[in-house]
Amino acid sequence: MSELSSTNMLVVLLIIGLIFLSQTLDQQIQKVAELLSQAEATKPFLTQHPKPDEKLAIGSEGIDAHDT
Repeated sequence: MSELSSTNMLVVLLIIGLIFLSQTLDQQIQKVAELLSQAEATKPFLTQHPKPDEKLAIGSEGIDAHDT
């Protein structure tokens, strides 16, 4: 009888631990979602209005055979 009781207690503690872990993960997921939505809010402005020199700089940074 005591073995059954200790097993039941262990199961209850595991369930409580899983509930706590689930709530903690849910809070972290909400924080990440909040940060992603903030990043998405700033991203369109940066991608829609690139500086004219940025396109040239990206294409001219390559190394050709004469540089080595």
